[in-house]
Amino acid sequence: AAKNEKSRSELGRFLAKQVWTYQDRQCVLSTLAQLLLDKDCTVLVGRHLRPLLLDLLERNAEAIKAGGQINHDLHERLCVS
Repeated sequence: AAKNEKSRSELGRFLAKQVWTYQDRQCVLSTLAQLLLDKDCTVLVGRHLRPLLLDLLERNAEAIKAGGQINHDLHERLCVS
């Protein structure tokens, strides 16, 4: 989170916690998935979180298909990621 202002603002509230709940973990993963689609964060997230990359991509794929319609802008970002 310290390497990028956007990730710091998104994830900063979790860094101070001593114990994370299941909900906290899911929120962090969802936030990281969103940051993966941000062109300023894609390489940073992908490089540092390689073991989680497939999970993050899958979360994005599900979000892009939500509601029965595909968001083409997000789909393009997912493909680049």
